[in-house]
Amino acid sequence: MKRKMWTLVQTDFKKMNKYVFLLPFVSCAFVLLFASLSIKYNPVDEFPWESYLLQMSTTCSIFLPISMTMICSHIANSEHRYNMWKQTFTFPLRKSGIYFAKLIECIIAEIAFFVSLMIGFIFIGFIFLETDVSLINLILKVFVSLFIAYIPIIAFQLWLSLIIKNQAFPISIGILLAIFSYTFYVFPFDIGRLLPWTFPSSVLPIQLVIDEAQNMSIIQTTNPAMYVGLSLIVGALIIFISMLHFTKRDIM
Repeated sequence: MKRKMWTLVQTDFKKMNKYVFLLPFVSCAFVLLFASLSIKYNPVDEFPWESYLLQMSTTCSIFLPISMTMICSHIANSEHRYNMWKQTFTFPLRKSGIYFAKLIECIIAEIAFFVSLMIGFIFIGFIFLETDVSLINLILKVFVSLFIAYIPIIAFQLWLSLIIKNQAFPISIGILLAIFSYTFYVFPFDIGRLLPWTFPSSVLPIQLVIDEAQNMSIIQTTNPAMYVGLSLIVGALIIFISMLHFTKRDIM
């Protein structure tokens, strides 16, 4: 089954528009650009690397969901546009296997984004900031946590893209949720922190604090590991529900 799934992944990659492969790297370039400009004009002198990490994660919360929305839509749209689901389902693979093949394609795109982002982040940091090897552990922790935190969002977006034929709806929903994700924090009783779109900021081990005198400092957050675990649980739940929905629904 695994071999057939990878065969389907390779077939899908061959069918894709070559420009789609550039989306993770273009998004990565924008994240690095905006994060670099932000620390240049709004630096936290005592914590330059930590400030850079926070600016990167904030910018990432806009560009990554939008780029993954476009990628998820493209992955599903070739079957939707040309009514090729019937042909895809003739592939010697169960519907659940077809779903996981599509999910793997999205995860590969996410991996490409974060690997290129981490390489670019460290490269730019070593050029413009003081070299501090002791922060490598923090950098790795932030990137791994962010990777996990975005899985529920990607799974939800793929679910919409696979089920809804008119891709204008999944794209619109994905873009709006990415843009307004920070407004979820105003929900009462911390309900917003249970929504996947707040996980990327909740998993960070550090946060920026501004006091009454407008002085900025960076402190450690409490229980970021809890939100990493919550991201895994919610991500697995969304994947399971969307897989069942995909296998039982007639989308041809």
